[in-house]
Amino acid sequence: MSDKTELSVFELYKNKAEKARNDADERSRLVWAKDKRIEEIDRELSGIGMEIFGAALLGDEKREAEYKRLQNKLALLRAEKKDRLLALGLDEHYTDVKYECEKCSDTGYVGIKMCDCLKKTVRQRSYKNSGIGKYLESHTFENFDLSLYEFGEKRNLAAKNFKGLKQYAEEFSESTTKSLIIMGSTGLGKTHLSAAVAKVVIEKGFSVYYDSAQNIISTFERERFLRDDEKPVSDRYFDCDLLIIDDLGAEVRTKNSVSYFYTLINTRLISGKPVIVSTNLDGKGISANYDNRIASRLLGEYDLYFFEGKDLRGQKNR
Repeated sequence: MSDKTELSVFELYKNKAEKARNDADERSRLVWAKDKRIEEIDRELSGIGMEIFGAALLGDEKREAEYKRLQNKLALLRAEKKDRLLALGLDEHYTDVKYECEKCSDTGYVGIKMCDCLKKTVRQRSYKNSGIGKYLESHTFENFDLSLYEFGEKRNLAAKNFKGLKQYAEEFSESTTKSLIIMGSTGLGKTHLSAAVAKVVIEKGFSVYYDSAQNIISTFERERFLRDDEKPVSDRYFDCDLLIIDDLGAEVRTKNSVSYFYTLINTRLISGKPVIVSTNLDGKGISANYDNRIASRLLGEYDLYFFEGKDLRGQKNR
């Protein structure tokens, strides 16, 4: 969900289209004050629409003749308006409605299909609301460098994981219910690839939320004291199409935190909403640090991607 002060995409487009029409009306009023004949022409042009509608009810022969007459009238009026606007030193399209997107007239749709401008707006809004914002732009599948892994088994394993995660992202759909756990020590690209998955899934039109395990636990903890009239921020963890939990195992673990985490992963499992978990822990570490209810779900219900090798960050710097 977006901030309360932020307009929804629907409201944004509604306001844009309304502003474009209001601006055109204001320009028309300024022109009418200078040339009353242009005001008369605009009113005649507006009335032609009703005349065309009436012509549609006539018989075939009369309808064709009436259409031709109205088209000629329309052309003459437009030509006269153009000349008068030019005489005022104005562009012939000065009073036209100027939409930001001429393709969809700022409605966001061309027919029943979503316009490219709306897709871009939704994608940008989704990036902003994902929890990692601009990080998505710089961490993609395209700039993930497999050559940084040690040649041999470790690089082959990384290449296999890369291929699997890329396929997961590209095939993500409403029927996707599989959750993933990405294991490996620090600096092996787990966060980079998680962000790459998020970017592709967002571009497919799905909602993604990305947060660290510690932040998620902290959010739940703060909401223990939430007023009845306040909306829980944690709803985004349950509602998004894909939740990505980073750095599992680095959070402070308490009886409450374990309970929060179990509720979250179990609720999403039951509702068929996937989760991607990245962690520095291996299977033994998960079993040692979490009770069996959580460990059995992570290790039994999630597809495993395990990375091996040395920290890549130092190699990137060099």
